[in-house]
Amino acid sequence: SPTPELSPEERLQALLPASEASPDTTNISVAVAATARLNPTFLDPQLVNTDIPPPQTSSPPIVENHQTTIDSVPVSLPASLPDTNVSQPWGEMTYLTTTTPIPLLTESSPALPLMSRGGIRMDTSDGLINGRARHARSRFTPARRKEVQEVRKIGACIRCRILRKNCGKGTPCDTCRKVLAPRVWRTGCVRTRLHEQLDLYAAGVQVVLSQNRINLIKDQLKLTNDGSLIEVSHFPEAGKKIVFGALVYPLELSETQAEAREDKRPFHQVIMIDQDSEDIPAKAESYMRDVLTTFIEREPSRFMKVTLEAACQQLAKGEDDLLRKALELWGLVESIDRERQWTILEKPSAEGEEPRWIKEAQNENDADIYTMICMQLNAAAERKANSTSKSLLNHMDRLLTDSKTKVGFKIYLTAIIFLNCVEKSTWAFKAWEQDHLRPGWPLERDPSVFTQQGGNLAGLLRMLLSIRKALPQTMRGEEGKLTVQDKDPEITEYFRTLDLDFDTVEARQKSSQFSPADSRSLELAFCSHLLLPNTP
Repeated sequence: SPTPELSPEERLQALLPASEASPDTTNISVAVAATARLNPTFLDPQLVNTDIPPPQTSSPPIVENHQTTIDSVPVSLPASLPDTNVSQPWGEMTYLTTTTPIPLLTESSPALPLMSRGGIRMDTSDGLINGRARHARSRFTPARRKEVQEVRKIGACIRCRILRKNCGKGTPCDTCRKVLAPRVWRTGCVRTRLHEQLDLYAAGVQVVLSQNRINLIKDQLKLTNDGSLIEVSHFPEAGKKIVFGALVYPLELSETQAEAREDKRPFHQVIMIDQDSEDIPAKAESYMRDVLTTFIEREPSRFMKVTLEAACQQLAKGEDDLLRKALELWGLVESIDRERQWTILEKPSAEGEEPRWIKEAQNENDADIYTMICMQLNAAAERKANSTSKSLLNHMDRLLTDSKTKVGFKIYLTAIIFLNCVEKSTWAFKAWEQDHLRPGWPLERDPSVFTQQGGNLAGLLRMLLSIRKALPQTMRGEEGKLTVQDKDPEITEYFRTLDLDFDTVEARQKSSQFSPADSRSLELAFCSHLLLPNTP
């Protein structure tokens, strides 16, 4: 019968001598064993059938398991050295010739050593040295732990967050105090977020005014919703409008009115928007998005029109949520600014009644329905402006304080547009400081508290943009124009199109003349912080 094929281990077992043999036989056996171990394909099958004395050592019994039988595997152990005087056929190399019994593998047998083929052995230990991690951070001392807890309570300053430095107590903190460039950091540490620097829209002036008027009217009149509608718009000729359900009140006609209407029966007069059944803020926001392009086209300020058009061009190249929110905030503030430019058309539900325009009251005895509806619209726009400004400032705060994000021209335009919104809103608060309007101020805090916030925010934005290298390097041109040194063609084209006089911008920053008749009288008061160059 043919000889069954043997495994390398079985061949090695068959070739190992059991007693002292001649050097030649021993060397050949070792060579065969090495060949079988390293590369079994090189082993000559005839060597297995050579007449080699059978091993004399008694083989240990095979351990049987009820599931499977485990074959024996040879393991080489230290042995005595042969006589060095015997000549070796392979030069001066000496080989072990003494064998030991081959233990059988069991379920708990030790693993065979892996063959080493060079390279660096990978450390698979848990990395502990004397019970501690190899790169363990040393524990805080009680004093340092207390200091860290206090800093976490007050928050790290903005500059340390940007530069990823360890911030400490004090103002300025130790890290900021060591700054060698005072033009970058000359004041105390600012530890608040950007949205905490501004609450012009969160104050809710328009919301409080509107709600006070609504409560007063509802206490005096019993209003109902009979299905009458009102249409409001800034541009009725463009067909862009908002339609609301309205609350009405039956009015008795005077003789003159009855003759004019040719009907003595009372009619239902629209008093206000039915805000219980209408989501006024959502509709106001949707309307603003529809008319935003028209607002930009009809913007009288050249500075803002160029800026808004540049923002639209940037959005056309690629969507940017930050810049989009800035434009929406500007549109909401613009709709509040144009409060007296709303056109309001009443559409009665009664058959045969024609739509009629709601105008401002001509005398004190007439109900000022126009003002009531404008208040509701302004309150809705203010609510949306509040949420939009918070979202915008939070987004800007994350981008500007994260040194790993890339910022550029888009965030600069965002900051310019946002500060222009603050300029308009600051004008509205300054208007309340007039003597004839001061008695109607609806909040506990004085209007002057809010008028100072824009300058602080402008300085903070300037500092952040400067640290992030997103502030254009402007200068006075040869002809007195405000020019820029940046190589970015978009920034260069923007300033060229602005065509601003350096002295005019500088004068607006130092002293802007407030005019109660012009909501743009404070323009460039805050934006100038991002336009003028650094002063030593």
